[in-house]
Amino acid sequence: MLLHRFGWLHVLFMSCLLVGVAPAEESFEVLPAKIDGVPKHQMMRHYLHGLANRQFEIWRAEYNVRKSPDEIVKYQKNLKAKFHNGIGGLPAKTPLNAKTTSKASRAGYTVENVLFESQPRHYVSAGLFLPDSRNFQPPYPGVLVVCGHSAEGKNYEKYQKAAALLALNGIAALIVDPIHQLRAIARYDWPARCRTKHLWTTGVRHGPCRLPDDAGAPANIDLLRDTRLL
Repeated sequence: MLLHRFGWLHVLFMSCLLVGVAPAEESFEVLPAKIDGVPKHQMMRHYLHGLANRQFEIWRAEYNVRKSPDEIVKYQKNLKAKFHNGIGGLPAKTPLNAKTTSKASRAGYTVENVLFESQPRHYVSAGLFLPDSRNFQPPYPGVLVVCGHSAEGKNYEKYQKAAALLALNGIAALIVDPIHQLRAIARYDWPARCRTKHLWTTGVRHGPCRLPDDAGAPANIDLLRDTRLL
């Protein structure tokens, strides 16, 4: 009799588990609909704009009190020092060890594929577009053509056209591959077309590494100067 009674209890318990009331759906919302009157999906945008606006107001106040050339020069020096400190300082100048790997003659100009070291064993690939010496006599003025985010780097058609147009008009143009193509992607396993490993995820301050061969870099300008044609 006792076993029979407990058997019914077991059946009743299992029935409650199977037919019981389903729990209410759990909400994972942790933020209110608005924060300081701003929709939650715009919270970070609002915060960053606030930081930028405060810095802009500080800049405006300091700008309005600078009246003399000496004050302007002092401001420029302080700004330059802050920039250098922010990127970890400028790298020391080292031998470029530049070499031309190939040349191509085109109508009105020539192209030299150049490889140089902006820092020891940090190799930079570049294209040097030179005017035809029969149309323009050296020394030539020089322009550094800076690449953007194209996957092709310096081989992107519009960059090539810009450099060619300069050479056709008597201006030497040096177009340099960025330190890596598709720089927004922080992966070590990206295809080999990226010239160097990505630095975003390594914890390395990459400013000094990029300066020698990116926009306005001293090494690029030094290379232009060392062509002896400018």
